[in-house]
Amino acid sequence: MNIHPTAIIDKGAQFDSGVSVGPYAVIGPKVKIGKDTQVAGHVTITGNTTIGERNRIYPYAFLGTDPQDINYHGEDTRLVIGDENIIREYVTMSVATTKYERLTRVGNGNMLMSYCHVAHDCEIGDATVCANCLNMSGHVKIEDGAVIGGIVGIHQFVTVGKCAFIGGLSRITQDVPPFLVTEGNRAVVRSVNVVGLRRNDFDEDRVSAIEDAYRILFKSDNGTFGRRLEEIAARPDLTDDVRYLIQFYRNAANGVQGRAREIIRKQQKT
Repeated sequence: MNIHPTAIIDKGAQFDSGVSVGPYAVIGPKVKIGKDTQVAGHVTITGNTTIGERNRIYPYAFLGTDPQDINYHGEDTRLVIGDENIIREYVTMSVATTKYERLTRVGNGNMLMSYCHVAHDCEIGDATVCANCLNMSGHVKIEDGAVIGGIVGIHQFVTVGKCAFIGGLSRITQDVPPFLVTEGNRAVVRSVNVVGLRRNDFDEDRVSAIEDAYRILFKSDNGTFGRRLEEIAARPDLTDDVRYLIQFYRNAANGVQGRAREIIRKQQKT
């Protein structure tokens, strides 16, 4: 291990081999850091926070801080970060509230650029890219391979689907479907994320099937959106990707994911 002498590390913190900690970093008593993770100078890691292996954490990141929720009163909740993430300057991540799993989770191989905020109870999958100044409200879920542009605000409980692309300066108030480009204020679906799909090794047949489903859902005037969705679902030759797209919308409508969860929670309180 390579620990700078000016770093302030509580004796309860646990480090695996190869961890490095830069000058003036502050690390609390419930922090666990995995093998070969690099913590730069002036980083603060607190709370019940577990960080995996080979992460790179840049100066002035604040990880494991209390959630920005007036109903939080110091309960023991967690932040868990996986392996090989790049966490740039001034990124903030909060531990969870007590409302669901008591867990804020970040997966593996993600890049969070400067000033991103991961709020309480959020879940980020694997291999996502979050550009500068992304602000995630509480309970947001970002699925694997999504790419989000800079200066984007995401409403509470929103789910961003697999391999979605969100354009910069967008205001996201509803679930963002997988495989598609969503952009604007308020944001709307614009096209298929062809570039992103190819970067994720989707072959031309897979891309074409998604494009066909997109044309029916968003370019056709044949009945309601729900009717067009079921028209696609009735096809005998559905690909796994299109089937997943259909299920994403059904989950949102049935309260399994996304903003519908917020509505159900409010109903339960009344």
